[in-house]
Amino acid sequence: MVRPRGKITLSHDGADQFWMGLRASFPNAKFTIHHQIGRDDPMMRPRSCWRRCHVGPQVIEDAADHGLILGENGKLYDTKQQRRMPEGVNPMPVMSAEELAKRPKPTTADVLPNHVARYWDMVAFADKRPCKVIGETGLLRDKPGFEVDFITRASATDRKHKHDRPSVLMPVRGHWRVDWDGGSTTLAPGDTMSVPENLMHSAVPSMTGEAAMYHIVSTNDPAGLTWSPAP
Repeated sequence: MVRPRGKITLSHDGADQFWMGLRASFPNAKFTIHHQIGRDDPMMRPRSCWRRCHVGPQVIEDAADHGLILGENGKLYDTKQQRRMPEGVNPMPVMSAEELAKRPKPTTADVLPNHVARYWDMVAFADKRPCKVIGETGLLRDKPGFEVDFITRASATDRKHKHDRPSVLMPVRGHWRVDWDGGSTTLAPGDTMSVPENLMHSAVPSMTGEAAMYHIVSTNDPAGLTWSPAP
């Protein structure tokens, strides 16, 4: 389970602890699931993704009881750790029920085309070259400080290459042989390999059948708000 801020927990215990802590922190907030997606593929663990939110003025009020103050600049300040809001920044005002009712809620049609990349779509796009999943020109147009490519047997190459910054290999289907100057290894679905910068390496399927892998490379873009083209 991938929790907020990228924290990972395993089994039902991790999910229970996260949920109980969340509800204990905001006991009066309204919990809503806007979107949920699930997959159950052969030889892989069941997976799901859901988008949630806590709604209501109680969220800000409950957070304040724990020493957390949300500023008008959108930043959260933990007063219990002696963090004070900068001069000129006021606490975020609590919205009324009428104001909350006017807030638009994204529909599934808004979310899926721009924030979800389907597996078989990526396979189709990766027939001749790796499919850019996340990036300025990717299926999901974003510049979060890294780019994600999707590689299949059809778009993999045994030609060694290198990057000027660290990269990550994450197989999705099949087994992959990774060769570099001085060694080699085989990766299976669920494995993750960090490749140092400037290391000549290659990655190709090591068995017959379906094969797919994510390739993540960091960029010079600072992590932050979702990127969008100028109007």
